[in-house]
Amino acid sequence: MFQLIKITLLIILAAAIELTLTIVRVDMGFTYSLLIGFTIFSFIAYTLMRLIKKLKPFLIILSLFLGISAMYLPPRLIDFDGTLVSLPDYVFHVLALVTAWLFHIAQSWKKWAIAGLGFSITLFMFFRGYSMWIHKLNFDSYSGSYTAPFPDFIAEDKKGAMVSRDSLTHKLVLVDFWHTQCAACFRKFPIL
Repeated sequence: MFQLIKITLLIILAAAIELTLTIVRVDMGFTYSLLIGFTIFSFIAYTLMRLIKKLKPFLIILSLFLGISAMYLPPRLIDFDGTLVSLPDYVFHVLALVTAWLFHIAQSWKKWAIAGLGFSITLFMFFRGYSMWIHKLNFDSYSGSYTAPFPDFIAEDKKGAMVSRDSLTHKLVLVDFWHTQCAACFRKFPIL
């Protein structure tokens, strides 16, 4: 009975931490939530495994995982594609639990190698990896560059001469795209 209460409290703790991290996501973005969440969950998971001797470490990690998942999985089940932008945040909070568990069971230098690897991957994701993820979602390329064939067109320039795609071959061309709901774009129209 006491184990069930402890497990329930751990699930609630993890869900409360995730709920609190929502403030970080809103104010600072997913990269900060990813980094702060990884740090908090790895520290809390390891500390709880050291303090709660009557509960197996696996049950502690499983309870925390259920608490994290309770906050993340319902929206994913409703609209998976719409929640892909936050997927790394969830993955790295779970990675924190795995890192803490491996740190707990590893011996001597291996535990520090595991912790170093976990934090290194998280720092990479914080500084560069999340941008690559967003580029992959938006442009289907990790670099953010997108190439497509230039469409065939015919238009008239300011002097009344006809311009086509073929007439621009081997010339530097600046193409400026506008969005119909861009207020700044509409303010620039008279200038152009």
